[in-house]
Amino acid sequence: MVSAHERAVDEHADAVAAATGSIDVSFDVVPRGDVQGIPLVEMTTADLTRAIVNGVTSNFITARAAARQMIRQGSGVILALDSGSAKGTTPMMGSTSAADAAIDSLVCGLATELGPHGVRVLGIWAGGIPETLTSERIAAVNASMQLDEAGLRAVIGGLDQMRILPRSPRLAEIADTAAFLASDRAYPITGSFINATAMSL
Repeated sequence: MVSAHERAVDEHADAVAAATGSIDVSFDVVPRGDVQGIPLVEMTTADLTRAIVNGVTSNFITARAAARQMIRQGSGVILALDSGSAKGTTPMMGSTSAADAAIDSLVCGLATELGPHGVRVLGIWAGGIPETLTSERIAAVNASMQLDEAGLRAVIGGLDQMRILPRSPRLAEIADTAAFLASDRAYPITGSFINATAMSL
């Protein structure tokens, strides 16, 4: 049975393709409802699975809708975004690592099936981008972190210290990375994720 969300995304993709003649790039950045800061053995099933279900569902629905158009046109790029935490060993990541692993795997599977049609599927690992962090957003992921302005600055400073490079990546740099990956210059890259964390993994 097709859900209302699926139908809406499919109809939107059809409308965009009809109006413009093609869909060249699809990039899913829907919030997943991650929960962090709680030991896995103390998490509820709902808190663990929410990000997995939301992340896989949104990436699958948008990728599928775009891919159907891209197969017809023989080209296109589908991008995903996650933190890359499935590859790391940071504790207390809660549902994030499992959700990232599921999306990593989905990207690989889609790339394998869509590659023969000229469609590339790949992703970006990025996390802790300073411009995207607010006290409210951090508290939504980790309820134990109720931060004032000084606390938020300390968190951002701590993220900078976790990188191999001197500072955290900026939002514009992640956007530039996405633009490159979506371009023909990145043609050989598919089925994998680019680590844009400044090596915090």
